[in-house]
Amino acid sequence: EQPFRSANNQVKENNLAESKTKEERRQERRQRAAEMRKQAKKKARRDKIVRVSALVSVIAVLIGLTGYIAVTAHNKKDSDGWTQAATQLTPKNFDEHGAFQVKSDNLKSNATRVDDFFDPLCPGCGAVHRASGDRMKELVKSGDIDLRLSPVSFLDEASTDKYSTRAINAFVTVAENSPEHALEFLSALYRKDFQPQEGTHNYGQKPVTDQALVEAAVGAGVPADVAKTISEHRYADWIKKMSEKQVKRSDLFPGGFSTPAIFTGVKYGSDGKASGTKIDFKNKDILKAFNEAVGVK
Repeated sequence: EQPFRSANNQVKENNLAESKTKEERRQERRQRAAEMRKQAKKKARRDKIVRVSALVSVIAVLIGLTGYIAVTAHNKKDSDGWTQAATQLTPKNFDEHGAFQVKSDNLKSNATRVDDFFDPLCPGCGAVHRASGDRMKELVKSGDIDLRLSPVSFLDEASTDKYSTRAINAFVTVAENSPEHALEFLSALYRKDFQPQEGTHNYGQKPVTDQALVEAAVGAGVPADVAKTISEHRYADWIKKMSEKQVKRSDLFPGGFSTPAIFTGVKYGSDGKASGTKIDFKNKDILKAFNEAVGVK
């Protein structure tokens, strides 16, 4: 027989059972909360790993893209497959007429202005510069002449690798970044043992590479860090545009553009047209003709 259970005892048992049930529920909630915190921490760690992995992937892509852009920037090719820097520069040491003024610390007020238009492949230019180049340097140093050098690339088709443009690019690179060595480098380009022959067949027998131009620049005193940028062809676009403009000039070249072409007393009018006297070297002693033209004994 079951003992009699009083209402009070039953209430106490019910309260005890309810108390245990509440305690169990609280314990369950605490356990669930603890489990949720644990899972949240795991998720946070997973999310962090995912974010870091994603960031690493993005950085890797950007690095790869940057590398691609950098390589592309140095390997842009024109329609002829010629390599040049994608980011082209306009030289600041050349005026709107494409002339580079050779600086002289002793420039006289009555100095004779001398404008020299040249193409590095032109054999006549080479002959003139080899005969009068040293004299030019002397007169620039003494301040007796105000020398302006205007490179014009119009003989690219007379080589197999656009030598005229590449050599002028080298000259412009030097004139822009190491101007005090520009005239010496020009002399190096016209050395008889360096200047290549005109004509695709003749040129092809002994082409001149960019590395040879770099070495010639260093030999002329140009810092190596400047010379090495020659092979990037940073001024190719400017050279093309300016050369196209020069060969169409009718002011100094009424009979058509040709080189060698050295003028004295060049002056520009308000209309942008120039006048000057072209030195006649034909059938003459080059050095003597030059000295007579500039009026300096």
